[in-house]
Amino acid sequence: MRFYKKKKSLLTSKTAYAACLRKLNRRDYSYGELREFLLTQDLNSAEIEELLKDFLLNNYINDRRYAQSIYNGWLDGGLKGKIYLLLKLKKHKVAEEIVNEYTEADFQELELARAKLLLEKYLKRTETSFLENKMKIYNYLKNQGYSPRVINTALNECTNDFLE
Repeated sequence: MRFYKKKKSLLTSKTAYAACLRKLNRRDYSYGELREFLLTQDLNSAEIEELLKDFLLNNYINDRRYAQSIYNGWLDGGLKGKIYLLLKLKKHKVAEEIVNEYTEADFQELELARAKLLLEKYLKRTETSFLENKMKIYNYLKNQGYSPRVINTALNECTNDFLE
């Protein structure tokens, strides 16, 4: 017995507005994400642009607000680095000029404090020696979205703490 996945029907201009509202009811979307969704439907470019313009005018989509919510989630969530934040903004297709604002923002002190806290938690959890596993720790912090500059500063400061 075969089971076939039901093919989703494409939206028309009449149903696209309601479908977008349903999507926006679940979570925020960026202009780019909503545009990408609409491009997969049975709509011409004029209909897509009209819908997006209407959503912008009614403030249903707002990339700046959406980027701020992603930033707040980054602050409140795990101890990830700035690179993780920037990748998440790009993944959600936030406008490039807004992503650039976050790229140029100086999070050096915040990131350093977060990296040191993450390093502390990592050492407690894994019960590894800091001095013996420096490279492993470096790679761990890199995988968490920290830049080499932040990682090296955090490692140097922690090395000084361990040597005192």
